Amino acid sequence: MGKDLLQVKDLKVYFSKKSGFLKKKQDEIRAVDKVTLSLKAGETLGIVGESGCGKSTLARTIMGLEKPTSGTVLFEGQDIFSLNRKQMHQLRRDIQMVFQDPFSSLNPRMKVGDIIAAPLKAYGYPNKGIRKKVSELMDLVGIKPEYYDRLPHEFSGGQCQRIGIARAIALKPKLIVCDEPVSALDVSIQAQIINLLKDLQKEFHLTYLFISHDLSVVKNIANRVAVIYLGKVVEFAENESFFNQPFHPYTHMLLSAIPLPDPRAEKARNRIAIKNDFPVNAGSASRGCVFYSRCPIAQDYCREHVPEFVNITADHRAACFYPVKNNSVVGEAPSDPRTSVK
Repeated sequence: MGKDLLQVKDLKVYFSKKSGFLKKKQDEIRAVDKVTLSLKAGETLGIVGESGCGKSTLARTIMGLEKPTSGTVLFEGQDIFSLNRKQMHQLRRDIQMVFQDPFSSLNPRMKVGDIIAAPLKAYGYPNKGIRKKVSELMDLVGIKPEYYDRLPHEFSGGQCQRIGIARAIALKPKLIVCDEPVSALDVSIQAQIINLLKDLQKEFHLTYLFISHDLSVVKNIANRVAVIYLGKVVEFAENESFFNQPFHPYTHMLLSAIPLPDPRAEKARNRIAIKNDFPVNAGSASRGCVFYSRCPIAQDYCREHVPEFVNITADHRAACFYPVKNNSVVGEAPSDPRTSVK
């Protein structure tokens, strides 16, 4: 891996929501709340969490499409929100995106060749060479070049996502933000798209910020994994450490939702019982741990105090007073919140 390509420091993205009689009350929604993370050149960082946890807001902010309340987003050492229009135009070339819905991300009235060519034209690629370049990109992602003049509705979901990927790599970007790029696809097609992304990463030394709600998908592509809950990063680790020994109860909940191929193992597994289906005061300003209302091992101390995001092992960080040991919740949590994992 190379040096840090992307650095997010204490990023906050808050929204105001009117409620109450005559809509006069202002509620503060904390979509992203003090997120700090880094992404090295050539690696894949997986961002995982439930719907509504702030993943897509984080992605849009990193792309420069959402203005932060506070904090910084540094790309190659530059704060992207201090760039002028010309510098932002160059940034758009270096950071591209692959979207969740392969159909709605493509203009239904444009030929797929023209869709892939759009970024090339926007950045002054010679007109005479565009068709040849697009044909090369189509072949690279597994779409026959002779389909250049076809419309998006003539392709399957997996093929449309390949077209979207071809468009994303057309300008040879340094970072690609993948916002749940396989969630709308069948499982067999998901594997094909993941393998394609991995092959392209090796060939072009691409860097991915890979957003997903599915840990089984993230396991197959990410070098490091960050878990977000209600706008906060609650666990962060290298891939192997993360899946071998997760520490946060929320991470255990996500892992226990992954179905096992063996029915006997599925029946015998020890699932963590979450107290509530939905969080209390979701995304709003409140005291205590954000996971308190759903955590099966929460203590009264958790209601009043916010856990720090600290190292539990050398390469594994979590924000929990009572980190879970041995991949399951056994007995009651220790009474002393300063107790560490041995």
